[in-house]
Amino acid sequence: GLTNDANGHWYVCTACGETTTSEAHDTDGENGACSVCGYTAPAAPENYKPGDVANIDVFATYVDGEKTDAYSVEITWGAMQFQFVAGQQWNDETHEWETLTDGGKWEVVGTSDEDNLITVKNHSSKAVSVTLSYADDASDADTTSGTFTNPEFTLEAPVAGGAATEGTSTFMPTGTFTATDANKADFVKIGTITVTIGDVVAGA
Repeated sequence: GLTNDANGHWYVCTACGETTTSEAHDTDGENGACSVCGYTAPAAPENYKPGDVANIDVFATYVDGEKTDAYSVEITWGAMQFQFVAGQQWNDETHEWETLTDGGKWEVVGTSDEDNLITVKNHSSKAVSVTLSYADDASDADTTSGTFTNPEFTLEAPVAGGAATEGTSTFMPTGTFTATDANKADFVKIGTITVTIGDVVAGA
């Protein structure tokens, strides 16, 4: 639609929001108005006294708009803290010490089922795709990877008036972890999980 201000006029696409370059007003219209957009420069200030009336013209234009898709995706996650248990571990079923294979095993730290859980909720007007990936932190000596219970999924648009659609995935590191003074004393960063939200193309 056509839009203007005191400096000029331009067009805004109602579908994508792109704008044309602003062009200066002319005075070729009625009563010195711009012949393109109808803009009229304000009259020079006048001095009024009691009993005088000032008339101010008000302008409007109609834009036939279309609904555009709106996206709002909520992502939450647990503490994502893990421990690498090395050496031997007591088996409370066989009642004996067992040597852990591959140098040790990974365990979730915490008591909640959500400590290694990633939750994605779709509040959008359209369906979205969700892809999870893990990248090792190259700053340490170990190379870790990880597994997701649900690495890729699609969330449909919510039903009108209903709750958001929801998907979840848990994460667990894999690989070995070398003991250092730093990681024995506290948690250290071993990598980064990336959650990528994508558009779902109809018919794809």
